[in-house]
Amino acid sequence: MAEFNNQKHHFVHENAPPTEPVKKDSQALLRRAADESEEKYDDSWMNQIIEDSEDESRTSEFQEEANLVNLAERQDTEASGTVENPAINVKYSLGKELEPGDFIEIHATYSSESGWFSANLLDGSGNILIHINPRPNWRKTVMNSKIGGWQSEVRCELPSLKSYENFVMRIVMMDEFYKIYFDGKALSKTFPYRKSISTVNDIIFFGGNNGFKWNKIVLPGTEKAIEYTGLKAFQSKVNGLKQEILTKVAGTNLQEVKSYANSTEGSLTIFQWWLMKKFKTKESFFN
Repeated sequence: MAEFNNQKHHFVHENAPPTEPVKKDSQALLRRAADESEEKYDDSWMNQIIEDSEDESRTSEFQEEANLVNLAERQDTEASGTVENPAINVKYSLGKELEPGDFIEIHATYSSESGWFSANLLDGSGNILIHINPRPNWRKTVMNSKIGGWQSEVRCELPSLKSYENFVMRIVMMDEFYKIYFDGKALSKTFPYRKSISTVNDIIFFGGNNGFKWNKIVLPGTEKAIEYTGLKAFQSKVNGLKQEILTKVAGTNLQEVKSYANSTEGSLTIFQWWLMKKFKTKESFFN
């Protein structure tokens, strides 16, 4: 018989043995015994066991919370609107079918004493299409998807957040991947679409405690993300300049090409094309 503990958001099985991590008190007892016997006691090995078991305990608890997706209450929302003070373990509908250029903004208050916290986009079957999980104790951000089971992780840096200050997480749908921003700064890695974003229905939050607070969701609307439209306009400009150069030199002899390249118009056009093509390959240019 499984009992659901609502306070801790995990299941308690009556017959299941306890799985608590190694306690630091155990070290004290072993040291005292060693002192009484005048033997040297090296407890450095146990430090790693304690750290590993604490991480495993947190991981286990978090994965149990992720399994609550199918039990979570679902709230319908109005498209192009906001959700104030969203609760954890509640599915909020996005109100529209996602497409490239759409974005979702999440406003929250960070606490350096908080454990793991995550934002998750779900399809209609409860699959997690993207799981964005900053882990302060690991000093990493982990992104993953759970489609039938957890898949391969993408790890990158932990965003620079200040305790008890507000921050904005922005999820931007690009052509082939999600791009995540914290306070306007993009994470160094993107996350690929492992299932079409058109199947995303809901967003759900897990975790966040000791002063951490989810404040608001800005739902996707008709406005497109500047990070997406700016990239498209830039690509169009580069292709336009390239076509202009090809048109100018088509059917001309080498001398005419040199003459055009040496002219003010030609050299400026070529320089613009080269410069923009150079920047096109540098993702940091769009951050």
